[in-house]
Amino acid sequence: MVVFVRIKGYDKLERIDGGREVFMTRFQAKARKEYIREQRERHGRRVFGVFPAQYPREILWAWNILPVEIWDPPLEPVQANAHLQPYICSVVRSGLELILQGHCDDLDGFLFPHTCDSIQNLASIVNDYLGLEKPCCFFYHPKAPYRASSRAYYLEQVKNLAAFLEKRWGPAGEGDLVKRVSQGRQIDSLMKEAYDLRAEGALRATNEEFYRVIRQAEFLHPDDFVPLLHEFLETSRGDSRAGYIIRHVKQFDPRTYYRLQSVPGIGKVLALVILYEVGDIGRFPTVQSFCSYARLVKCPKESAGKLYGYGGGKIGNAHLKWAFSEAICLFMRESDKAKAFVAKHE
Repeated sequence: MVVFVRIKGYDKLERIDGGREVFMTRFQAKARKEYIREQRERHGRRVFGVFPAQYPREILWAWNILPVEIWDPPLEPVQANAHLQPYICSVVRSGLELILQGHCDDLDGFLFPHTCDSIQNLASIVNDYLGLEKPCCFFYHPKAPYRASSRAYYLEQVKNLAAFLEKRWGPAGEGDLVKRVSQGRQIDSLMKEAYDLRAEGALRATNEEFYRVIRQAEFLHPDDFVPLLHEFLETSRGDSRAGYIIRHVKQFDPRTYYRLQSVPGIGKVLALVILYEVGDIGRFPTVQSFCSYARLVKCPKESAGKLYGYGGGKIGNAHLKWAFSEAICLFMRESDKAKAFVAKHE
């Protein structure tokens, strides 16, 4: 069962640079409440609220539990402030507010990974003081995950979680754990493929479409999320707009493109903007002419030796002004020499 709907415009064609056509795929998930209710009614699944970030989701799946991750829900903290110190992060504060306002009453339990001390503190508040009468599971990650002792410790934690679930709801079905571990590995592989394709400019989906799909991992069951990822990759694979432009510019003027990126603060995007907005640099007779065109000089208003301000701020190319301003900010952030130079002349 694939739990997503296609909204209007699935097969919409978009033209890029001289008639190049690409298919833009848009996936929209069902609302979480509707999906959770469907999982209960159709599959008899229990639902656990899980705080971020890493936890053995395969164990929960094997016990027919749907983990729903709680990431900074959009609530104004009111009641939570009475339980937490003012410096506690918004993820914990909003999560506790979600519980106190009764939005988690339909959940069958909670899982608190020991991601940080704040979440550990939240686990203590929910389990020991709120009186919710819901099972609370705790999972402690090894702090040095690549040691042999850490592996043994992690396995012990996994066994403890499985034992807790088995004691409360009986053993998992035969072969369920193996199946869910396989699905978890499949999801990790597909997610990696999606991120790699996006980094290479080989994914036609927009950022909004990409994260709309990726974030559904927070609450979709693997029986639904694996087919969703497969179809998303099948329909979205191909040159993105950025990938197409970069490949085109490598044919147009690759030497200038890479030279621009050798300037501190200028990367791929800014190099593209500067290259295409400037065109032939030879059309500017002097450096001053180019700086004026790029809005990098001020036009003083003077009369009788008195300065009355500056004008002409909108004369020239606004895109070059933006590109060079961004480059300066990035350069200032990374270069100690630039910071010292500016401090000296302030």
